[in-house]
Amino acid sequence: MPVVNPWKSYRQISTLTASPGQIILMLYGGALCSLDVVFRA
Repeated sequence: MPVVNPWKSYRQISTLTASPGQIILMLYGGALCSLDVVFRA
């Protein structure tokens, strides 16, 4: 029986059910997090 990662399931469902505007906000949020990681390195 495979182990289900609840965080992965949540992210997948929230992405599939999000409005186009929410998806854009998710993309910008991810980009900002990535830039933060780059500038802290």
